[in-house]
Amino acid sequence: MMRMMKVLANHPVVMTTRGINVKSLTVIHEFTSKMTTLQQYSLSPILPPNNETEDIPSRKSNVASRLIKEGSLLGVQKLGERQLLVFDTRKLWEKVDGINDGIEKFSEAKAMAKKIALSKMLAKRNEAFAIMNLGTVVERYGEWKANMPRVKPFYAVKCNNDPVLLGTLAKLGAGFDCASKLELDTIVKGKLCSPNGVIYANTCKTPSYIEYANKIGVRRMTFDCAEELAKIKAYHSDPQLILRIDVTDTSATRPLDVKFGCDYVKEAPSLLKLAHDMDLEIIGISFHVGSGCQDPHVYGKAIGIAHELVEVGKSIGHKNMYILDLGGGYPGCDNEREFFGQIAAVICDSLNHYFPVGSTAANGTPIQIIAEPGRYFASAAVSVCATVIGATRVPASKLTAKEEDNSRDGYMYYLDDGVYGSFSSLSSKLYTQLPKGQPLFHDENTEEGDMIPIRKRSYPSVVWGPTCDSKDQVQALTEIPKWKVGDWIYYANMGAYTAVTTTTFNGFRRPQTHYVVGDTAWNGISKRSAA
Repeated sequence: MMRMMKVLANHPVVMTTRGINVKSLTVIHEFTSKMTTLQQYSLSPILPPNNETEDIPSRKSNVASRLIKEGSLLGVQKLGERQLLVFDTRKLWEKVDGINDGIEKFSEAKAMAKKIALSKMLAKRNEAFAIMNLGTVVERYGEWKANMPRVKPFYAVKCNNDPVLLGTLAKLGAGFDCASKLELDTIVKGKLCSPNGVIYANTCKTPSYIEYANKIGVRRMTFDCAEELAKIKAYHSDPQLILRIDVTDTSATRPLDVKFGCDYVKEAPSLLKLAHDMDLEIIGISFHVGSGCQDPHVYGKAIGIAHELVEVGKSIGHKNMYILDLGGGYPGCDNEREFFGQIAAVICDSLNHYFPVGSTAANGTPIQIIAEPGRYFASAAVSVCATVIGATRVPASKLTAKEEDNSRDGYMYYLDDGVYGSFSSLSSKLYTQLPKGQPLFHDENTEEGDMIPIRKRSYPSVVWGPTCDSKDQVQALTEIPKWKVGDWIYYANMGAYTAVTTTTFNGFRRPQTHYVVGDTAWNGISKRSAA
């Protein structure tokens, strides 16, 4: 405990404000229609309300037009068939149509969501939507570099492969962790970075995918067994291999040790020897402590083990072991930022001990530290707003299974989004925190029957999705205030392992995503883009 206190004292958590302290900030300003070629241009001129381009679907353009007329937007940038809405943050907390939002001033994303929801209500398009706040992505990148300046993030594409998110991270300077041919195509053929900026971090690869990686120049890839070494030897002419070891936090919400990583005592040394005998180049060690890591000290333990294996590799004859891959597991929800700081503190302390600045491989190549964050960048960047399409009063005992609740009211609510849509991670248990919805609009000064009614009492409730599947449950038994049909329900931290696993089961389409950014973050980005 004393050691932990000392580490945290030496490495305070650093949080930036809307990206102000981020170095080398640029962001995508335009995509081609296929989202493959990136171009940059300034915000000016903005699209006026009466200059809507034909290639943008009307349901998107109308939202932008109404928001410009209402005064919330400074402008709109085209992203191929998508739009980036640039908000005037000073106006986010003003009354709209006489409605007092009651929005907390620090919740910029929720304020933006309110503006979009009101615009949809005026157009009578009450349907679920998501918002991606690029300002949050920029901010998180700045916090990463401030807390772990030696560690280059290689974003895990599997977490959220939205092209706008990927392009933003590419322009900020991130590399990419890919696991399949399609992901390699997205990054390399999409020109988001060079092949050297990719790590093929799948320890069991399809042979044809290995051949494809060889064809497009991707050399860095992970392995954890002799069979994979033989496969790589057969299908890649010049690979650079990274040995993945099993150092898992057993308390992680999603441990990975059963499927990935070799035993660092019983298997790793022999695999290093086998690779050398096969004339395969080993360039480093990787690990993944598990998604939803709960113990920061696991990172320190893993770094120490990796250092020992680098020394073993040197003694065998691997002279170019210059990569240390810290894997993933970094928290990304808004309320987990302090915990991220604790993890960063342990990592920095351990790196300074085992791989101090100036460390090199046996051949003199400087040691490079990388990591594979996914939810760290994606989680808080996306919020989802769903509408209540059904509200049924039932005896609370039906929900609680307690006879004494028979005379008490309970409620079952039905949303127009569920586990086959934005909440798909519930079925695959990929959430580190269960989603908790809050009414988007709430004003206790209005009277019952008004647009935003009073909610004071809480009732036993269950929240369902829209499909015919009885497992389509968004929130299990919980105590929440009364909701009504037509209410907008806001869910934060919805960017990780959600959109990538959605379906159109039962004919319910995927929610539309609105891309947003505040003018403060945009101005910081634009200045650095022009520099």
